[in-house]
Amino acid sequence: MKKKSYLLLCIWFFAACTNPTLKIEPLHPVKAYLERLLDSAQVFLNYNDHATALLYHRKVLALSRKHGFHTYEAKALLGMGNLMKHENTDSSLYYLQKALAIADSIGHNQLRADIQYSIWDTQRQRKKYEEAMSALQVHHHILDNLLAQQREKALEELKSLEHARRKAAIAKAAGIGVLVIILLLIWYSRKVRKLNLRLIGAVKLRDRLLSIVSHDLRAPMASLTQVLQLLSKEKLTPKIQQSMLQKAAIQGEAISQGFENLLAWANTQVKGKYGHPTRFSPITRIQSTLSLLDGLAKQKAIQLEVVIDESITVTADPDQFDFMTRNLISNAIKFSFPGGVIRIAGHQQGQLTQISFADQGTGIPPERQVHFWEETIVSHQGTLGEKGTGLGLLLVKEFAESNGGSIHMESGLEEKGTIFTITLPS
Repeated sequence: MKKKSYLLLCIWFFAACTNPTLKIEPLHPVKAYLERLLDSAQVFLNYNDHATALLYHRKVLALSRKHGFHTYEAKALLGMGNLMKHENTDSSLYYLQKALAIADSIGHNQLRADIQYSIWDTQRQRKKYEEAMSALQVHHHILDNLLAQQREKALEELKSLEHARRKAAIAKAAGIGVLVIILLLIWYSRKVRKLNLRLIGAVKLRDRLLSIVSHDLRAPMASLTQVLQLLSKEKLTPKIQQSMLQKAAIQGEAISQGFENLLAWANTQVKGKYGHPTRFSPITRIQSTLSLLDGLAKQKAIQLEVVIDESITVTADPDQFDFMTRNLISNAIKFSFPGGVIRIAGHQQGQLTQISFADQGTGIPPERQVHFWEETIVSHQGTLGEKGTGLGLLLVKEFAESNGGSIHMESGLEEKGTIFTITLPS
């Protein structure tokens, strides 16, 4: 027995010395001890000694409660829940829910994401698939928010670094003679202006691609994969299968729309946003677009109404016009409540034609309307959790302007809906 204890002590000491996550800066003595206990529990878990690992987590739980260290209390409950899920899923779920309540109260998002993932795994073992999918969606949502925060922090650090470099360059040049300073400032200002334009373009390009690929497309693809795995591996009731298939259809539409917008945007970056305008009647092309989106509207029991006279004409690039109408109708469906009505109307005034897309959905808050058309990518979930890239409306604005027109938005409060109106030459 003494030899085993000595061996386990050596294992713990080696892990503590080689663990790169241990903090070097001074810690509260109790917190430092709790960290060592958690590390020890992990070591025993790695050697499949679940009983000893559970004992260490119980020690962490008791000590953290005594001193009011809620983060460690939640970590201990999470560890206990993970250890129990292969033996007693009810006990596992009990510990995980208590850990989640603590993590929610202290606002620890990374811990919340880890707990939701463990809840997903436990509910999956209990064959509670709807609860499992709900926990997994919350897990992805929290990770998405963390990723967005990290991206914003990285951008702020980039801006601060660029600002610091500019100040350093100016301070260095200040010691040179007046004539040399003037010449350097002229040269420097021109070069910085060009570099800034290139840097801004590069940052925007990187920001857009990161936002679309790693944030807005990853989540629906992950959710769709999980749904398909459950459908292929688990025996589900017809009701649950139907519910999961509807969720898969929503995620699939989000992925399809996201890639379509991404490809359209990439095409504008390579070939330019100016197309080949021709004169045509919009009613035929809009009806063709509606036939493509009819299935999506029926999933939410949304009625599509078109009030456009056949004599009305527009002059625009046909493909870009289709893209604009398809995105505006898709957005209207996305933010409409089930059973709502979307009305598409058009009228001609002199040399201009206006086509409006009105829904009865969530509306856009006034604080978002102020900066709505700025060149930033911000996506929001629809009324049934539909996700998007936030890129479509920016492209609609670019295409409307490149065809000699414009786009206008009006939105009321909750449930009064939004009206987007594109104006194009007749």
